[in-house]
Amino acid sequence: MSGNQYATRTDLYDERRTVYSGIGAFATNFIPSGTRLFCEEALFLLPNEADQVELYKIVKALPEKQQDAFWGLAASPIPKGETSHIESIRKSYQGNAEPSPSIGILHNADSVCHTEGTSDDFNKFVHDHEQAWSRYETNRFTINIPGTPKMLGVFPMVRQNSTSLRDTRS
Repeated sequence: MSGNQYATRTDLYDERRTVYSGIGAFATNFIPSGTRLFCEEALFLLPNEADQVELYKIVKALPEKQQDAFWGLAASPIPKGETSHIESIRKSYQGNAEPSPSIGILHNADSVCHTEGTSDDFNKFVHDHEQAWSRYETNRFTINIPGTPKMLGVFPMVRQNSTSLRDTRS
């Protein structure tokens, strides 16, 4: 499959809206362990050790349609006060002027706030990296390929259908 095509076995389950969890998949037939229900090519795969800078470069290199699929994914809130990633983002910053290392970046759940004197371009750069990482952490799946290091992949269509299956046969 190419172009991020998606295939599914709809003969084994129904998709229904649930009260608490949005749309869920409910088994309509016995599904033996190991049965493939969804099949989708990953938008990208990254090694488990990848950081925000590597992720952002991969996302920006995707074709526009795939970038749109990535940016359309749900994102978890960015933890308040978490700044350990700023230094690696600072090193990759390609703006006109590097911000001073003494200037702080303050975080809230939705965005980065900057202190006086901080480059607006750099703050947007950090914000974009954080938003990409948030989507990645919320939507990544572990990929185990025998003989290779652990990889993590993003599968937008499968992510929408990743609710636990419940046996609804009577």
